[in-house]
Amino acid sequence: MRAAAKRESEETGLHPGQNLLASKNTSLGQCLRSGIELFWTSLLRWQTWWRLGFADFQVAHRRAVIGPLWQVVQVAIWVVGLTLVFRQALAASAANYMLYVAIGVVLWNFISSSITQGTLAFIRYAGLIRDINNPILIYPFRVLTNNLIKLGVQASIILLVWPTGSVVLQPAMLLAIPGFALIILTAFWVIPLLALVGVRYRDTSHAFQAVMRFLFFATPVFWLPSGLGSRDYIATFNPLAHYLNVVREPLLGGAIDPLSWIVVISITLVGSAISLVALGRFRREIVFWL
Repeated sequence: MRAAAKRESEETGLHPGQNLLASKNTSLGQCLRSGIELFWTSLLRWQTWWRLGFADFQVAHRRAVIGPLWQVVQVAIWVVGLTLVFRQALAASAANYMLYVAIGVVLWNFISSSITQGTLAFIRYAGLIRDINNPILIYPFRVLTNNLIKLGVQASIILLVWPTGSVVLQPAMLLAIPGFALIILTAFWVIPLLALVGVRYRDTSHAFQAVMRFLFFATPVFWLPSGLGSRDYIATFNPLAHYLNVVREPLLGGAIDPLSWIVVISITLVGSAISLVALGRFRREIVFWL
């Protein structure tokens, strides 16, 4: 705690008690500016959080016989298993079903891990936060980097499964690029925001782990919304379904529902503002919550 207080004083030049009192009287605009400053300062240190995230990825596969290829094997087992079990049950006889599942599982793994691991981003690196005076968002960005590397490795399964489908390459597939960019931008604000909530309320990580298990089945990762009939509202009102749509639909040669663009862009913009304001408002309290 003393180290945290010392770090707080060095950052602001004020006594910790003064910071806490001042933050209560901070306006919304000041919080937003403070959040943008914190975000930008951390973003400029991209070499630091990228190296740390890459190191985490390497450590996770150290001394494993096939190393990072386990990421591909794990996803391959999921894709093949889901295809064999649910293809007939869901009447998903389309030739592209395995490719549909592969893209869904890869994207879901990134989204799910960003949410569940994001809640622990500050807690996991509490010792470093207390002892080293780095921009505090380096640690959520470190988690993001690790997940992005995993995503890149796991995406190779999509290339392996691609020949099983009948999708023809076409320019419209490039629409998956802005869709994927929106997923990354969302991760940039979701992980820091959940890290903030998680360090303040320690039950957050357990709650989100339980919720994400349920959402896996409530999100069209492996099932088709068209097969739900009158219950297709389950996908319509599920924001995660729209995030999958803006990437998966163009890759499968389909058209993206305009509603998906509206939902994803709106969540990205509104969520970014909320995250920046919250971080600007509570940035000084984080070290005292660890």
